Amino acid sequence: MSGNFSDIFEEGCDSSYPPLLENLKYIFQFLYMIPGIVIHVRILSIMLFIHRKIYMSQSFFIIFSMDSLASITQLIIDVSIQRVTIYIPQFCPFLYSTFETYVFIPNVYFIVYNYMRAAKSVIQVFLTVNRMTCVLAPLRYSRIWRKLIPFAIGIIALSPFFVIWNVIISDTFPVSIFGGFTLAYTKRVRWASLSLFQMTLMIFSLIITIFTSSITLFKMRRLDNRLKSSERTLCLASFYMSAAFLSAAVFQSYFAFFNIAAASTNVFYFLQGFAFDVLNVGSPIVMILISGQLRYHVIPVKQLAPKHSTVVSVSSVSRKG
Repeated sequence: MSGNFSDIFEEGCDSSYPPLLENLKYIFQFLYMIPGIVIHVRILSIMLFIHRKIYMSQSFFIIFSMDSLASITQLIIDVSIQRVTIYIPQFCPFLYSTFETYVFIPNVYFIVYNYMRAAKSVIQVFLTVNRMTCVLAPLRYSRIWRKLIPFAIGIIALSPFFVIWNVIISDTFPVSIFGGFTLAYTKRVRWASLSLFQMTLMIFSLIITIFTSSITLFKMRRLDNRLKSSERTLCLASFYMSAAFLSAAVFQSYFAFFNIAAASTNVFYFLQGFAFDVLNVGSPIVMILISGQLRYHVIPVKQLAPKHSTVVSVSSVSRKG
């Protein structure tokens, strides 16, 4: 969903793409996005409702729940609208004319989608800073983040508007890609490119992520044994999200800094979408795999029950200090 497409792509539906091949692309993405949505729903229900007292008392999981909400919103839009319009050419003529006529529908989901994508960049910063704080000041970590978490939530909620403000005041319209179409916007303020704003935010986030992750890795070697096991699990999850975020940023840079032929842009658009899919679908899976307590809460089988808590140990040790 890049704002630069209007400069590259043509209007209308491209009938040169074999419908069956395009449908297979959608089915492939559908098969991993639906399980991703189910996992996110399960995790959010556990963190926000079923075991709220455990997870919502921990700053890391408060931030992670916001990341999960952003991910599931993007996945739902992708699987129900965005990838349908791109990879099911049979629907293209009808949906293309519908989106041109009823502009409110594409305007809303285009804004929401890009808001959530921008929010994930900010969330990434707070996740890595949160882990760094825990290894630098484990005894004061809980107290520090009790004060910081309202500030973090406010920044995460408001900062995406600095990225999408030109989208909000502009109109969206469909443009051809693969055998279907995606959305572009009119750019009422011509210089204010969504892709450039997204890339700038991602670069800022990556710089902070690399800096904080380096400090976290260095300090973890000297961390007290009581904390090392529990912190390693959360740090591994954070490092995975950082790596996936980096790959997404690489493909995002194409749309921010280059204006090349549509044929190659199609490929980069697919790779960019897949990189964000890895980030959106993979992060909850990694969290489940490395956190014994969360895994047991998501899949309540006795064999999966952890021998000790990997979630609450940090807070309990911090209070002893």
